[in-house]
Amino acid sequence: MPTDQALIDLLISEFQTQNLGSMTSAAMNDRYEAFIWLLAIRAARQEGATVSLQNVGGLPATSPVLRTSPGVIYSLNQNYTHAVIAFPGKPELEAHLGVQIDAKSGVAHEADVAVLDRAEAILCRENSVNPRYFSALIIAECKYYSTPLPLGLSRNFIGLSREMRALDCFFVANQDSTNVSKVLAYDRSHFRTLVLPSTSPAENLLHQFRAKYNHFKALY
Repeated sequence: MPTDQALIDLLISEFQTQNLGSMTSAAMNDRYEAFIWLLAIRAARQEGATVSLQNVGGLPATSPVLRTSPGVIYSLNQNYTHAVIAFPGKPELEAHLGVQIDAKSGVAHEADVAVLDRAEAILCRENSVNPRYFSALIIAECKYYSTPLPLGLSRNFIGLSREMRALDCFFVANQDSTNVSKVLAYDRSHFRTLVLPSTSPAENLLHQFRAKYNHFKALY
């Protein structure tokens, strides 16, 4: 289990800055979501993307402001940071933390980590609306527990997957549970447990993200 400082050190190293704002005092589950967000960014880079950090106004984010509570993509409460992902000759993408996405039912659901079509994200900020589920390439539900995972998490994730597009949704957790894994495997869900910095499950998840980007590049 990583210490509080271990995940902060990882963020500092990635962003080359000591100023992480509220993330330095955030709960471990918020830091964990930021770690999974980093994996989505790293996967894009490894697939050949250029990644830059921007704030909600579209300007370079020199000191990242990462969400520690769910909100809307167009929020101006703080100058929140997102990552712009650009593959040569392909539509641009954005990677976000804790934004709401309108599902098939029309109900908004929080995505702990979301990689979205950038054109859709810009339109949403301009018009103060949520991104639509089909604009997502990756939606990660992130769970950080100090005890084995409760079974209800698997049922909740399956419900979320059906509200979005199941092929875009990933269940990610630092702990494991035989029953949770069994339910998700039976449902053919994307899931990865025991995901922590510098572990093989983290590398495996990174490769799953890379596969999503590779498929995206092939389509466009």
